Amino acid sequence: MEADRNQVAAGPWAARLPRAHAAAAAALRGRADVSASIVDDQIWLRGRAMDESLDAALRRVAPQMRYTLAGDDELTPAGNVLPVGRLPNANWVPLARLLEAQRPTTALPAQSVPTVPLRLLRSEQVRPATYLLATISDFARYAGAAPGVRLRPLRFAASNEHVLITGSPLPPVPGLACWESSGVVAPCGWEWSPAVDAATVRRVLRLHPDEVALLRGDDTWHLLRESSFVAARRSAVRATARGASA
Repeated sequence: MEADRNQVAAGPWAARLPRAHAAAAAALRGRADVSASIVDDQIWLRGRAMDESLDAALRRVAPQMRYTLAGDDELTPAGNVLPVGRLPNANWVPLARLLEAQRPTTALPAQSVPTVPLRLLRSEQVRPATYLLATISDFARYAGAAPGVRLRPLRFAASNEHVLITGSPLPPVPGLACWESSGVVAPCGWEWSPAVDAATVRRVLRLHPDEVALLRGDDTWHLLRESSFVAARRSAVRATARGASA
């Protein structure tokens, strides 16, 4: 039995959407009255009261998976009058916190596992490499022998063991070739999921305009600032290698 599907039910509500569509839920993160939980491959949303603007947003985010709630956990599909199940017994947190990525506090060495379901998946798409993640020792050996004209286009940021190098052409050094879009860097042969644009990834990771994110295949990421990159002068590479071995 169905009711008017366009009628806005003002009471408690719930909705669900595939975990891969998490970026769509970000449109609701400004609402303090929306709670969320991840159960298996689904993101569940819930709230105590519905209004017209929230209903309109949910129609865009989860058009086929909206429910009214009775007794806190009894689910009735929007537009229906008969319940179909119960809300999962889950750990509910504010949506903004669920989507919030924990930001590293230092540069390349620091790692963070974003709570947003943003991850890297293998891809057959070929993207040109514009960054290279290598060990400091390998880069130092190359820089010690390479002509200055090959070092001049390069910049690098360093941690205790690794350097992230950018410039064209990249040096013939063993390492992980990476591609970049709007300051989001990922290994070649990998794409982030969900398949949102880089601007959305930057918003999810809460990057500042002068920050770069290096995504890793183990669902961690590194935060770098543009100021961390220095010109790949032979003396700078040598000093970095000495500092790493000290």
